[in-house]
Amino acid sequence: MDYVKHPDFPSKDLDGRKVAVLESGCVHEGHFRVGKVRDDGFHELVVICGVVTQAPNSETWTMPVPMELPMNQASVNKIVVPEAASTLGQRGFQFVVVQDAKLEFLVKTVQR
Repeated sequence: MDYVKHPDFPSKDLDGRKVAVLESGCVHEGHFRVGKVRDDGFHELVVICGVVTQAPNSETWTMPVPMELPMNQASVNKIVVPEAASTLGQRGFQFVVVQDAKLEFLVKTVQR
């Protein structure tokens, strides 16, 4: 697992916080979990997401299964705080990892 460090958010500000990962046209909801922290401030970081699946040819949904998304430095550099009045800000997300620029509008306030 990579050791990473955000320039503005220390590990204590990320651990346990609600996060949305914008990736491949999808919004993945989860929370950050910080692993080992080194003396230089670099740390392990994963997003814990619940994945809900549906069996083929079935209307029955399975229970959420936790999935870990390890963060590398390139992903960590894309962590932002959504604007309070944005779609994701209003849904209570404290952080967003913007991997898909086409979904970046979700972290901005819509002007009416």
